[in-house]
Amino acid sequence: MSDLGKVDRAFFDDLIYPNLGASRDDVTLEPQHGVDFGAIDVGGRSVVLATDPVFVMPSLGFERAAWFAFHVLVSDVAVSGLPPTHLAVDLNLPPEITDEQFRTLWETFDREARDLGVSVVTGHTARYAGCNYPMVGGATALAVGDPDDVV
Repeated sequence: MSDLGKVDRAFFDDLIYPNLGASRDDVTLEPQHGVDFGAIDVGGRSVVLATDPVFVMPSLGFERAAWFAFHVLVSDVAVSGLPPTHLAVDLNLPPEITDEQFRTLWETFDREARDLGVSVVTGHTARYAGCNYPMVGGATALAVGDPDDVV
């Protein structure tokens, strides 16, 4: 895995796909190369999940960077055909982020989540030495809906 960016299909097929933990009947869409979401059945409802890095580019300005980061996070479940409904956010922030910059980042996440009907249900927020922009954490977005609506 010497190349930067996402792994290629051969790497995925050789190392990732054969090692996906326990096989479960409720998994309706398991990991696939080039598909950025998976799905499980919970009581006849489809729960679509997608995990991505939280990608913040301060050079855009914190409000615009946060808007971009939020929409990247929810877009992978939106392409499933179900609208995003929930978000879990892990922020591993660089020490130099100011409280005001964080306020702008988080209030933008809140505004965009409210506009789309997305609830932040869990997370982790801290500053750590060694953390740098643009990758400042990770998040999992979920969409809950009718399995027939998943494309």
